[in-house]
Amino acid sequence: MIQPLPAWQDPELAPFLEKLEQLFAKMDDAYDTAAKENGFVCNGCDESCCKTLFYHHTFLEFFYVAQGLHKLDAAARNEIFQRAGRYVMAQSDAAVNRNFRKMCPLNREGRCQLYAYRPMICRLHGIPYTLSNREGPGCDPFYQSTVKIAPHLDRTALYRELALLEKKLRDHLRDRSKLKLTIAEMIVALKEEWYDENP
Repeated sequence: MIQPLPAWQDPELAPFLEKLEQLFAKMDDAYDTAAKENGFVCNGCDESCCKTLFYHHTFLEFFYVAQGLHKLDAAARNEIFQRAGRYVMAQSDAAVNRNFRKMCPLNREGRCQLYAYRPMICRLHGIPYTLSNREGPGCDPFYQSTVKIAPHLDRTALYRELALLEKKLRDHLRDRSKLKLTIAEMIVALKEEWYDENP
């Protein structure tokens, strides 16, 4: 029996994911420029943004994480499935409060196993930013290591570009459902919806 392609491998979605990859490259460049201007280097820390409870809201990021996960070998993927399951259980037990701190299931020995496929907030977190007319702070290690605060990282155009691309994808999918998932919840959903049926 021929199994249907998972959504992230559908050829019709490839152009959307290619454009997302290009947008993520722009985000990385913007982050690197802002980090350099501020003399900030992120080498990992005890605080670790990988322990922060982040929610992700786009199908684009969900499919991109799925694409990266699918490229791992089965052993690495199964380890991630196990860690993601434990994370989701702990998240549920913690009643999903903003003080919840647990290492992301993609982090192994201080390194992200899907670094090239990480979502937007994982790429931009840490440096003070502007978004439209609002300002947001950087992480604590940023202020501890920076002697001079340069202009903030302006996320506005990057967010707008992501939102427009997401709208085009949703129009293509004819799907207006809301999405609010941690990376762990994404991984558990992928396991249940695809890998349990297609080992």
